[in-house]
Amino acid sequence: MNAPAPCPFCGAELVPQSAHTPSMGWLHPPAAEPGRCPIAAGFLLRPIMFEAWNRRVEIELGFTTLDLAPVFNDKGEGRPVTASFLNACFDYVRKQTR
Repeated sequence: MNAPAPCPFCGAELVPQSAHTPSMGWLHPPAAEPGRCPIAAGFLLRPIMFEAWNRRVEIELGFTTLDLAPVFNDKGEGRPVTASFLNACFDYVRKQTR
C-alpha cells in the first residue's frame, strides 16, 4: 500500500499507525499550531478510506482584493491562494465574530 497523500488542510504527512503493519491505518500527527488543522486531533485514516483520501480536486484558486478584502475565484486570476493564507483569513473572521 502506498503512503496516503498529505493532509488537505495543513499539509502534514500521515504516519503509519503501526510500524510493523501500516495497512492497519494512518494517523495524523499533532498539529504544530493548535487549532490550525480541523482533523489533527486523533484522526485515523482506515484502509477502506484510502482511495477517497487520495482523491483531490485540483483547481487553480486565486484572489484579488476589493476594499482591502480578498475576493476569491476558481480561475486562478490574481495572486495564488495558499493554505496558510486561507487559514489566516479564517482566523481573522473568527476573531471578528467573537
